[in-house]
Amino acid sequence: MAKNELTTTTVDQFPALQQDSGISEMIVANAGEGAGISPQDLTTVPTPSGGGTTWQVPTIAGDEPTDELVGILAYQGVYGSLWPSEDPVEGTPPVLITRDLRVARRIGDDLGDLDEAELEKARRPDGLYDWKALSYTQMGTGKRGIGKRAKEGRIWALLRPGDVLPTILRIGPGSASKAQSFLMQLVNARVFYWQAVVGVSLKAATSKGGQRYSQHQYRLVERLTPEQGELIKATYTDVLEGSLGEEIVASGGDLG
Repeated sequence: MAKNELTTTTVDQFPALQQDSGISEMIVANAGEGAGISPQDLTTVPTPSGGGTTWQVPTIAGDEPTDELVGILAYQGVYGSLWPSEDPVEGTPPVLITRDLRVARRIGDDLGDLDEAELEKARRPDGLYDWKALSYTQMGTGKRGIGKRAKEGRIWALLRPGDVLPTILRIGPGSASKAQSFLMQLVNARVFYWQAVVGVSLKAATSKGGQRYSQHQYRLVERLTPEQGELIKATYTDVLEGSLGEEIVASGGDLG
């Protein structure tokens, strides 16, 4: 198939699209009633550092290299975090987290080099924080005056061919705007994201600060039928909407 040619996905590639697969019931039975799917249940594919262009997908048999991650976009969302340091130490929780880039809640008491007075300026009467009002979410507050001090990105869950559980992909600041642009292109193509089989590859790029990093590249590989998309939405999207978000933000990981 040519790289830009779109076709309808065959059900054989994705167990969840097979009639009477019972996957929804299997997830509920194995996870426990009301437990849903947590980030700890899913494999996260890290973005390589230093401008690497090959994914290393963790599998039961070891890491599997691939040039492109392909799968149904079963879930997508935004997230943000504000850490005590510009270079947070592993295991240290962020001070603030948000799953919508509008309202944040505080989970850490170690402020590091943050200013409590600056945080209080954005604190609401209900104790939560207005994310956009935080001085640390403004451009020019990052390292050497570049970008934002707060980390903002996206999280995608890709259901890869043959898999029953989706794979987590964190999209850091260096790729988040391209991801947003791609999602808007899906709107223009009249495709709900849960109807889209997407491909995510990597390109070496250089940040404004002169750091090499791996920038995500996105393409629409195939589209599902409306009926297949609704099955994905019911089985995965609606479930992940309630169980991901803040929990995966608080766990840290690759913010790019």
